[in-house]
Amino acid sequence: MLDVSGGARQADVRPIFAQATRGTVYLDLTSLDGSAPDFLARWLVGDDYGVRSVVSAPSADVARKLLEQYAMRFSEIEVPTIGTRRQDAPRLLDGLLQDLGSSRRVAELGRDRVAALAAFAWPEDIDQLRRAAERIQAYLDHDRSVAAAAAALSVKPQSLHEALTRIGALGARSRSTQ
Repeated sequence: MLDVSGGARQADVRPIFAQATRGTVYLDLTSLDGSAPDFLARWLVGDDYGVRSVVSAPSADVARKLLEQYAMRFSEIEVPTIGTRRQDAPRLLDGLLQDLGSSRRVAELGRDRVAALAAFAWPEDIDQLRRAAERIQAYLDHDRSVAAAAAALSVKPQSLHEALTRIGALGARSRSTQ
């Protein structure tokens, strides 16, 4: 991943492209202040390094501005929010749990809780899903004890209980003080 939020100098970026030769470079423009340098666009789409480029931007206009002279070489894709594909939330949570190194699965919460997770709107999208995965893992790893999971996460039990209840991971009769 190439982070250019603090600016990009050729000398700093060249080794990244050299290492990625004939591979993939992911460029995150979501926090970019101002515009990216011309050499960056040339290296992303030119033949110098032969990389496949994946550019993430807050809007297509931002990406187009960086790559306007190479626009014909790009395809625009829109990644739907979690809220528009809520039914995928449990599966995505399982993937995030696996990424955290956990062997736990959302199904361990029970069918009703899985359905509630799939029904939740996920307004903060993937960031909220990531936080939820960490909380669910702690909850499951600590024998469904909110107090023990909260201690492991260094948060107040009430805060953890509210967060898990809000997304549907806890029902009304969850053990919150064990």
